[in-house]
Amino acid sequence: MSDNAVIVIGGGINSLGIIRNIGRIGIDVISIVDKVEYSGKSRFCRSVVINPNLYKDTNSLIETLQNVSGKFQYHKYILMPVSDGILQLLALNMQKLHSKFLLNIPDVETVDTLIDKGKFYSLLRELKIPHPKAFFPNHEESLESLSGKLSFPMFLKPNKSHEFRARFNGKKGFTINNLSELREKINLTEEFSIQVMLNEIIPGHSNNHYFIDGYCDVKGEPKAIFARRRIHMYPLDWGNSTSMVSISPDQIKPAINDLNKLLRKLNYHGIFSAEVKFDDRDNTYKFIEINARSWWYNMFPSICGINIVKMLYDDLALGYTEKIDNYKENKYHVYFWPEFLSLTHMIMKKENKILDLLREVKFSISSPLFAFDDMKPFIRNLFEWSVRKIENQFKFNY
Repeated sequence: MSDNAVIVIGGGINSLGIIRNIGRIGIDVISIVDKVEYSGKSRFCRSVVINPNLYKDTNSLIETLQNVSGKFQYHKYILMPVSDGILQLLALNMQKLHSKFLLNIPDVETVDTLIDKGKFYSLLRELKIPHPKAFFPNHEESLESLSGKLSFPMFLKPNKSHEFRARFNGKKGFTINNLSELREKINLTEEFSIQVMLNEIIPGHSNNHYFIDGYCDVKGEPKAIFARRRIHMYPLDWGNSTSMVSISPDQIKPAINDLNKLLRKLNYHGIFSAEVKFDDRDNTYKFIEINARSWWYNMFPSICGINIVKMLYDDLALGYTEKIDNYKENKYHVYFWPEFLSLTHMIMKKENKILDLLREVKFSISSPLFAFDDMKPFIRNLFEWSVRKIENQFKFNY
């Protein structure tokens, strides 16, 4: 038993990555989830606490944390949220937590700025940082006034992603092809009091997407920058990365410079993951969003030699963390099944020639789910997937 423990709040790929990043170096990890799922099956997870009201009741989360500290008696507990909803709950309630619970997340105002796309894009405009054109239609009159400014197709997405995904079964947003569709979707989102924004769609292949992950210590000092380029994603239009490659930050220096400007403005501290897309119409890197927390592929930088999750642990538990400037470049990370789906759908839609696609395919044992030394999460995930397929088939036949 280690002197300190990490509490991962939430499940899924993000949680599994944190568990492995920390568990493999001998630190105990406790997982708090709302239901039994695959990340808690990791051999590196000491205990799983199930709270069905995790995402619904703020007081319930605080009570669960207090119960965990009473049960396990560690010296310190380092909290790591894996979703925007939990991040926001913790930012709002840090004062209610016992001093043995340690967090390195931004303050409430910064969290809200990064989660709320309206506020985020306003900050980007203030700092003159490139971003996609964005409009914020709120009612019928504003739609009419916007009609001459819009160039369809466009993408309608929420100001706060986690609220939208919870309501619309994990969707990131809606592709809008005309004013009539826009009016229909606006009415739908207004039924649920969800504020939305309308983004231009930046043309270009999925490999024009770049991600900049890193860590700023409790004093706001940047300690790590890790850059990666997306190769494929699924779903094809507005999905998550399925394959990627590590690159040098120098390859996207303008984006790195803009990110540093943004972090300084926010007096940022904690883990971050920024998404940008290169726009070859004007040769700029346009910022799409920044996550103020850990992200799905947090194992990838560790595989390349820079364990960002451990850096946060060291900073909070030990009081220091070393700056890391170098990591392995041109390494690949592949999420096998979604990558297969991505390739299959690109072939079916004839978006790419088969030979071109085959040249893009990179085989790697580096994966966010599969691990030779930790097979149970993969097996459990396969089981969960099979159950969903059987249930859907039953519903269809019925």
